[in-house]
Amino acid sequence: MNTFLRNIGIWLVIGLVMLMLFNLVGPRESNEREISFSEFIS
Repeated sequence: MNTFLRNIGIWLVIGLVMLMLFNLVGPRESNEREISFSEFIS
């Protein structure tokens, strides 16, 4: 049972780290004006 709880703890830590990394790398609010793809092409 001890190894089972340790495995759950390890996976929870891994999940939290992945979540924090995703939030760091994920979309940020920017002050730049968003342009549509058709405006970008022309």
